[in-house]
Amino acid sequence: IIYPVLGRDEFLSRKTDISARVLQQGWADSSQQQMLLRYASDCFSWNPVDTSTGVGGLQGSLGDATSCVLINLEQRWGWKPDLVGSGSNNGGPYDGYGAGTTIIGVDTPSGKWQFILKKTASDGSNGTPSQEGGSESVIVHSLHRGDATSEQETDLIHFTETCFEKHHIDISNVGSLDLSLDTAISCVLQNCEKKWGWKPELSVFGSDTGGPYDAHGIGATVIGAKTNTGKWDFVLHLKS
Repeated sequence: IIYPVLGRDEFLSRKTDISARVLQQGWADSSQQQMLLRYASDCFSWNPVDTSTGVGGLQGSLGDATSCVLINLEQRWGWKPDLVGSGSNNGGPYDGYGAGTTIIGVDTPSGKWQFILKKTASDGSNGTPSQEGGSESVIVHSLHRGDATSEQETDLIHFTETCFEKHHIDISNVGSLDLSLDTAISCVLQNCEKKWGWKPELSVFGSDTGGPYDAHGIGATVIGAKTNTGKWDFVLHLKS
């Protein structure tokens, strides 16, 4: 691992404030768990989770830290697990994501976080399709087209319907809500990347309060999803 630009001494100083642990073993054997904890500790040390600039800053910095973990795993193993969710660690229960799912918790000065990993089919194992979510009734609307083309808008509506049907939005507490929304929207972005070769930038997500939707900027694309548990929206900035 290369020490970040901030310098080795400062990095090691930050690292003493980080504690990573396995919340659910899942698919990871003891050796894999050690690597996951090592990289989680390192990556969350030099990519601090920022809670001072709102949801966008939080999601962006948390995404940087978890992406760092996955990059290091791929370099080490030659493959990387699928990230299916990340967010605040509210203390469980953790078995709701399936017995084969590995969950890592990281305590930092800015809060307690978790990220959820599933084993990919490309690692040579027999993957089991996720059974998350059950039957979810979802109605999706494009609330503000922004810079999206007509075809991209149609794709986003389809991806959102598919992903929000698959990933139930859990409103039992704030942590679960944030995590489940993040998981569903991450699924949308992954589908964008698969079809388009790139994915939009997510800036804001949460409850759909009815607009005004152009407040995010004339070029922002706003997608709304009505589910069994509420009305949600998320804001994307498309860039090719």
